Amino acid sequence: MGCTDPAGVFEAYADVCVLIASRAARLFEAVRQAAGDAPDAAELWATLQANRRAGSAMVVEHAAGLGPLAHDLDTAIDVIWIHNDSALHASLVGGRGWPVPKFRDWLADSMRRAVLGQGPPDRDN
Repeated sequence: MGCTDPAGVFEAYADVCVLIASRAARLFEAVRQAAGDAPDAAELWATLQANRRAGSAMVVEHAAGLGPLAHDLDTAIDVIWIHNDSALHASLVGGRGWPVPKFRDWLADSMRRAVLGQGPPDRDN
């Protein structure tokens, strides 16, 4: 990640989250539902969750190298792990009809504020 602005880290990661969720949210949900009944699906689900957390760790560790975090490292990683769940995209874009740019901006702002503790939420346009 080449970004040197802590806030920009979350903008870039929001782009990645949107790209992944737009392509795979339904697949992830199918695996999640199957995980309770099928050991192979449960193993795949665990791998997907671990990969999401690893991505979260990379983003938070990069942001921590650029400035102070509002939480300890482990908590900040968990916060981003929750934000990068494709179910958010499915719910807000697919279910509620949010335009993708609105979702992307909300996600970047929410991650930034949650991890860096910077300011109030941006106003809706």
